[in-house]
Amino acid sequence: MVGGALFLIAFSLYIYFLSVSVLNVVIRQEIDTEIRDTHTKLSELESRYISAKTKVTEDAAAARGFTKTTEKTFVVKKPTNLVLSRNNES
Repeated sequence: MVGGALFLIAFSLYIYFLSVSVLNVVIRQEIDTEIRDTHTKLSELESRYISAKTKVTEDAAAARGFTKTTEKTFVVKKPTNLVLSRNNES
């Protein structure tokens, strides 16, 4: 009786771990496919960026009304301070 119960438990655990392993393999394949698709999209975006970057020249900017300036203006953002306090009323 005890031997049969142990066999049933062992067999059930074997089936459980086997199904979990198969599920993990399937999920891993899906993730690999998503990673591959993301890399493809990234490569396409990089290609479009490089193509667009080479089209931006001083002549193209001048044709759109931009002018060259010698003055440089920098924007500086002051850091915001966040102060948290705990109300210690008793």
